[in-house]
Amino acid sequence: MKNTKFIITLLFSAILVSFSKKETLTKKLVDIAEVKIGTQTWSSSNLDVTTFRNGDLIQEAKSMQEWKKASEERTPAWCYYDIDSENGKTYGKLYNWYAVNDPRKLAPKGWHIPNEADWNLLVDFLGGKKIVATKLKSSSGWTDEKGKATNGTNESGFNALPAGNRSYFGEFFDKGNVASWWSAGEVSSESSWARELNNNNNNLNKVNYFKHTMVSIRCIKD
Repeated sequence: MKNTKFIITLLFSAILVSFSKKETLTKKLVDIAEVKIGTQTWSSSNLDVTTFRNGDLIQEAKSMQEWKKASEERTPAWCYYDIDSENGKTYGKLYNWYAVNDPRKLAPKGWHIPNEADWNLLVDFLGGKKIVATKLKSSSGWTDEKGKATNGTNESGFNALPAGNRSYFGEFFDKGNVASWWSAGEVSSESSWARELNNNNNNLNKVNYFKHTMVSIRCIKD
């Protein structure tokens, strides 16, 4: 009888610990820096989570093999640029489209992945295509192909950093030159919309990326 009670106590304790861990993971998702831009509230840094809203873990694609597996099986995945956690301290994480579109929700509670209407409203509020990039870009960290600084003013507080991305070939490129974020808009079974800032124009470009490309994510409040 004593043994039975002991076993039940252990099982109950394990359930409590498991629930506590999951609850802790979920709570961490809510801690997100924000900035008010017009009528919208945006996250002021790139998403940097390893779990969905419910606490389920997202696969980290460290190796090329893991990246290929996630791409072929169309499963959610994230990685650091160059598989280097030091890059994560500045730029956050890169995610594939399957993480964005997962029903468990990637964005923290009270937030969502911006759709095209959200992005367009941001562009319009900041003065349109010809000047929006300067107001969105961070005031340091941007360079062109020759190493010349192409920083913005960060007037908006959006603080867009050139995090680069992981291409549809699985290679890393454009850190220091390009910032890109998934949009909630789907193009086809193979591709989806994203928004991109680069070092050689002033527009927030609308681009079409393959879904297994890995890019940054910004969230907007519901």
